[in-house]
Amino acid sequence: MKDTQICCFTGHREIARDRISHITSKLDTVIKGLIQKGVTRFRSGGARGFDTLAALAVIKQKREFKHIHLELVIPCINQTGGWSEEEIAKYHYILNHSDKVHTQISKEQAPGEFNQKLVDGSDFCVAFMERDTGYTVRTVDYAKSKQIMIYNISE
Repeated sequence: MKDTQICCFTGHREIARDRISHITSKLDTVIKGLIQKGVTRFRSGGARGFDTLAALAVIKQKREFKHIHLELVIPCINQTGGWSEEEIAKYHYILNHSDKVHTQISKEQAPGEFNQKLVDGSDFCVAFMERDTGYTVRTVDYAKSKQIMIYNISE
């Protein structure tokens, strides 16, 4: 077993407001369980929706579990284009509370390639996947191809 266990997050950007509390509760439970399994590094793509909820949940757990780390693996510096002021404020809060930020500056980089970088080296993947199309399902499929344990908290 590796010294450092890593978990990545992937999920939909659009989440119904009435689901957020339930998803946040599930994230708290799953993250605590992963910490008990030895996960110390958590990776988020920093996007709206599930990535934001996951990053905020890790930041919350860092208060109790000082040894865990949050890494943002973001596709580009200006990914907040078109976001609301509230979303941008949360994004900056997450940036300021992250232990490491990886930025893919190339605009030519395909989203699939970015998602592979998020998954590569991970031992677990926590997903919020309600649909069978889009980048979330492709990321989960890639994680499965790497024999990474998937937790789909939408189920």
